[in-house]
Amino acid sequence: KGRRTEVYYRVKSVNYEIQSQARVFLGAVATEVGHTGKQIPIGTQPYKALPASFKDLTTDGEGLLVSNLKNGRSKYLMIVNRDLKHTQNVSLGIVKKVNRILKDGRSVRVKAGSTERHRLLPGDYLIYQL
Repeated sequence: KGRRTEVYYRVKSVNYEIQSQARVFLGAVATEVGHTGKQIPIGTQPYKALPASFKDLTTDGEGLLVSNLKNGRSKYLMIVNRDLKHTQNVSLGIVKKVNRILKDGRSVRVKAGSTERHRLLPGDYLIYQL
């Protein structure tokens, strides 16, 4: 009928996020991928070790999907709430200063010695540039 529906606006929002994150993902290579939590999904592996810039990744939920990415000379840590039904509270210790990449592509400096706390909605993510 020529009218935009709720789905149109959701797709528009996702498309904007994808375009805003192109510098992170376009040409990136995953150097490590794994899961946290008490139960690791079948056919996957536990996440082994955070990069030296981070410590103490914890959540109060089912677990996270964590990826180390490399794109050219830049390195990233991506944390995803793998639970598609429940929000998870995530805590991450910052050892060395890093940048958190926002969904609109902007970077925010995170100080060394701080602790980041976030509520991740189902399927939501965090990206940090080392």
